[in-house]
Amino acid sequence: RTGDMRLAVDDAPQAADGVRGIATDAGGFVADEQERARDEEVDITVRVPADRFDDVREDVEALGDVVEQSVDARDVTAEMVDVESRIASLRASVERVRGLLSEAGTVDQLAMVEGELARRETELEAMLGQQRVLADQVALGTLAVHLSQDDEPAVAEGTPGFTEGLRKGWVAAVEAGTLTLA
Repeated sequence: RTGDMRLAVDDAPQAADGVRGIATDAGGFVADEQERARDEEVDITVRVPADRFDDVREDVEALGDVVEQSVDARDVTAEMVDVESRIASLRASVERVRGLLSEAGTVDQLAMVEGELARRETELEAMLGQQRVLADQVALGTLAVHLSQDDEPAVAEGTPGFTEGLRKGWVAAVEAGTLTLA
C-alpha cells in the first residue's frame, strides 16, 4: 500500500518530528526527507509495516489539517506466484546444467556448459532479487507526507498591485519608444 498526504501545520519541522516518531513507534523508518526552510515546507516519506499503515496514517492526520490525501493498494499475489514458479524452474534448470558440467568431455564443451550455467545463475539471482522487492512491498507500506505551514504570504505594504504595475510598465515602454525615435 502507498499513500500521499498534504497537511497544513503550524510548524513544519516540528510536525516532521512527529511523523518520524509515529513511523518509528510503528516499527517503520524514514525513507526520504527534504526540508525547505525558506518555504516552511517538509516532504517526508516513511515506510511502515503494512498491518500498521492505517494507524500511522490516522496518527499523521492528527498533526495538522489534511488538505489532500490518497491511498493506493496493489495486489501482487499473482506476481508473487509467477516469480516463485519461475524461481523453482530456474533452480531445477541450474541443477541440470551442473549435472552436465561433470559430463563435459572437451574443453570446448566445458566452456559452453559453464557459460550456460553462469547465464542461468544470473537469471536466477535476478528473479530472487525481484522476489525480495515484492516481499518488501508486501511487508511495508509507503506514506509520503507533504507538510506546509498554513500561514498565508503577506503582501508588503506599499507593494503596487497589478493595475499599478501595468501602468508603470506601459509608461516605461512609451518612454523607451520616445528615446529610440529621438
